[in-house]
Amino acid sequence: MFTIGTGIIVKIFKMIIKSRARKKCDKSKLNNKSEFGKAYVLGIDTTENETAIGLAGDSVYEIKTWVSFRNQSKELLPNIDKLLSKNKLKPEQLKWVVVNLGPGSFTGLRVGVTVANTFGFGLNIPVIGKSKLDRGAKTRMEKLLSLKTTQKTFKQVLPEYGRPPRITKPKK
Repeated sequence: MFTIGTGIIVKIFKMIIKSRARKKCDKSKLNNKSEFGKAYVLGIDTTENETAIGLAGDSVYEIKTWVSFRNQSKELLPNIDKLLSKNKLKPEQLKWVVVNLGPGSFTGLRVGVTVANTFGFGLNIPVIGKSKLDRGAKTRMEKLLSLKTTQKTFKQVLPEYGRPPRITKPKK
């Protein structure tokens, strides 16, 4: 497994823990428990500067794109949190996560795949990866959100870089 700053992973787990605490409080006040049974899919695409996230499920279909110049590690989680909050969803309502595996930006891929895998691991939900998607963040996200799975639990996905890394030799 590849490594990336633990800050992203800690933020996701805090988001999940905070959501679980709210869920327990809210659930005791609800008469209709079906609200917690709805299924949603979160999509993540960080392969290029135009970053995309998406949410699809029971009467929700939303795609958000923005241009991120090497700031995906700072911008991705707050945007996911805003997307979930805007639609009054909690991370536990996600049924699976879909992610673009590449090829694309080396660091961008690592950020997107790490976030997807962390959601999957933290919630014990499937992570589905797809590579070699068309150009255009919105088009790629539409294809990602249409993916289906029969998987029931978490299984890690890995990025596909499309070429060997270009690592420069250290200066002497």
